[in-house]
Amino acid sequence: MPTRERAGGRFEDFSAAGPDKDSHQSRDPETVGETIRRPANLHKRVLIVEDHPLNMKLFRVLLHSRGYDTVEAGDGNLGLNLARAEKPDLIIMDIQLPDVSGIQIIRALKADDRTRNIPIVAITASMPDEEANIRAAGGDAFLRKPIAGAEFLRLVRSLLREVEPGC
Repeated sequence: MPTRERAGGRFEDFSAAGPDKDSHQSRDPETVGETIRRPANLHKRVLIVEDHPLNMKLFRVLLHSRGYDTVEAGDGNLGLNLARAEKPDLIIMDIQLPDVSGIQIIRALKADDRTRNIPIVAITASMPDEEANIRAAGGDAFLRKPIAGAEFLRLVRSLLREVEPGC
């Protein structure tokens, strides 16, 4: 079963005071003068396809620490279906999955008009020559396990075309 998680985000206050006094529009008495809280930034959603619970937790914690929402799949077929249904902003794809190779899932995602433009980061603990296979399948980036948190987050920001904090 997929897991959906929302990162804890900062909130900003704004007043829903309604139209000016002189306006002819009616006011909703339920919102006049009420303070509404909403996220200060729009959350990007990242699909994590990873079968190892500790690695899944690591990715989730790192992504949530930077305000990203996550959708999670423990196998490749569920990941493929979630990518098509949820259309995340980014996919983190383990290559060695129990049911199907992550490389096969990357090929399927890049061949599908609905998911072709979603950037995919392939994560693997295997051989160095696997990078060429990942890129040939359409993977946008590659990281070898064990990952370094700062490098992982820089790559995520880069693929989502976000500016580094403090720049």
